[in-house]
Amino acid sequence: MNSKIKTKSALLTLIATTLFLSVATQTFGANETTNGGWAWVAGAQGTPSTIEGSTWYFGSQRKTTLPSGTEITIEAIGADVGINGTDQLMSARGGANGMYMDNSIVSVTGTQLVTTDFGCTYGVMCANRGDFKISFSPAATDPIIHFSGLGGGGYDSATNGKTTAWTEFEVVDPGVTLTVLGQQNLGIVGSNRIELTTKNPTTNCSTTSNTYNATASAGCGSIKISGTFTSITLRADLNSVNNANPYVDGYLEDAFIMAVTVDPTLTTTTTTTTTTTTTLPTTTTVDPGTTSTTTDPESTTTTDAQGPTTTDASELPPTGGSTTGLSFALLVAAIGSLVMVFRRRVA
Repeated sequence: MNSKIKTKSALLTLIATTLFLSVATQTFGANETTNGGWAWVAGAQGTPSTIEGSTWYFGSQRKTTLPSGTEITIEAIGADVGINGTDQLMSARGGANGMYMDNSIVSVTGTQLVTTDFGCTYGVMCANRGDFKISFSPAATDPIIHFSGLGGGGYDSATNGKTTAWTEFEVVDPGVTLTVLGQQNLGIVGSNRIELTTKNPTTNCSTTSNTYNATASAGCGSIKISGTFTSITLRADLNSVNNANPYVDGYLEDAFIMAVTVDPTLTTTTTTTTTTTTTLPTTTTVDPGTTSTTTDPESTTTTDAQGPTTTDASELPPTGGSTTGLSFALLVAAIGSLVMVFRRRVA
């Protein structure tokens, strides 16, 4: 006599997956401009020299730190360019609203620099007086250099000497692109030179009043240098015009003010993505007289962490704030059940 035993095996598997949306938050601020706070780099105060009552330091380096932590260092390289230990407002040499990339620049405090006329002949270009090297830590993308008061001159009553003198710059870094964002008597010549538009300036960007026959204001403005840089080098030339006889009664160095704007470093913070899979007990049930087997639950946790990444500052929006993007680390949460019925005939 055959007996029939029906065996039903039910397998229920539940996969519970916890999904954390990987949220990448980009944090940034508005453009940051150097605003005073310059200090001598340790061991690099250079050699002091007094010119017409003002002390300049040659072969020197000064640095300042922006709120974001970016350090900017200016180094005067060569015997005929220097840095002053006293900072000045950009408006001190006639910088005014409408001359810069925005009106905030006139109220910041820049560092004073000088190009000297030692050994120069007035009325002709006195080339390569030295370099102003601007360094960035970390590297800066599309930095903006602001100038105030490029130009000056003197009147020598004894010989009726009337001469103007001003600094021009050649950006020596290869392949740069220069863009004027705002200016007063300042422009780009060729691909890499920053020059006055009218080359016969006073000492002040807001006036042409003078005693040495200058016909234009001094140069002020904002110049963007496109690219990503750890440093930018501006080679200084001193140009001059004799409006009567050459000036002979003292110095015609060109003192001016500089400030620098950069975008803060863009940082990306990514959360950890965790997947947890849980398998519920599997139970096989048979007719009375047979055995019942239970499989212990197992739980497996897998963690996939993505570390911080950095995005170029060129991707910053033009103003401050933050943006948030969602990237799905996991797209599928599977919940399934499978019931399998096995039938077996026993003779």
